Amino acid sequence: MPTICDLKVELKKKGIKGITGLDKAGLQKLLDTGKPPMKKQKEVKKEVKREKPKKEEKKEEKKPEIKKPLLLTLKPSEPPKTKGRPPLTNKSLVELYKMKLNLEKTIKDNVNSAEAERSKTILEKVRTAYAYNKKEYMDKINKLNKNKLEELREKLLDEYYKSKDDDVDIIYQGMVGEINKLL
Repeated sequence: MPTICDLKVELKKKGIKGITGLDKAGLQKLLDTGKPPMKKQKEVKKEVKREKPKKEEKKEEKKPEIKKPLLLTLKPSEPPKTKGRPPLTNKSLVELYKMKLNLEKTIKDNVNSAEAERSKTILEKVRTAYAYNKKEYMDKINKLNKNKLEELREKLLDEYYKSKDDDVDIIYQGMVGEINKLL
């Protein structure tokens, strides 16, 4: 039984054209009869004339609206709207501030990308907890009377004088400053 290549060679020898696109059976038939096999006729679709829309109908057509994508953002200073307390809120403002500085330093020191991403994730949680605790602190001092405020201020000043860390001193100064505004 001849192959497709054998059939094509025989057809070329005889000078028969139109072999492109034919399968083996088509080539064999062309070789035997000298005429290409009949192609299946495609159905011709009838064109349907459409009436032109009236002017009133054109006015009713609406142009498609282009919608802009929505971007969801969360500002680092604003605590998320979650039920209950966010993680890390059991730590004091001073501890959270120290953690924040250390994480920012880690990210800035160009550590590997995995460590940087991990630090960024934790930093976001620390910032959220810091904002939450700061809000709680402000609510707490706004409810205290003058005597309690003075006691709290004295306690914070003692901690401030005991502290040897300049970064921690900033937090104590801010806390005392908020109390002084209320006194």
